[in-house]
Amino acid sequence: MAAWQLPVTIRLAGAEDESAIARVADRDSRSSPPTPRLLAERDGTVVAAISLRTGELVADPFVRTAELVELLRCHLAGVRLADERERANPNRGRVAGRLDLGLSTGGCA
Repeated sequence: MAAWQLPVTIRLAGAEDESAIARVADRDSRSSPPTPRLLAERDGTVVAAISLRTGELVADPFVRTAELVELLRCHLAGVRLADERERANPNRGRVAGRLDLGLSTGGCA
């Protein structure tokens, strides 16, 4: 099956993802990006991760990740936009006690 036909997941990374992110970072000859991080999985395998704090990114150079890297950057832009809105108006974006990160309307068309 072609890579573009496999399921893709973009989600917040947790402690249980450390070894998978370290593996990707090692394959990319980089250190793991600082936490918190978003990661991209293709067919259940972590293939890229981006720091929500610094924008540092790692991606597996041995598999197709260009479109997933772009998705991670788009989500990061959305998080940053939501963060700017939150600083401007601390009560805006709060829904049922949770902060809306703006991931659904983020920085990409």
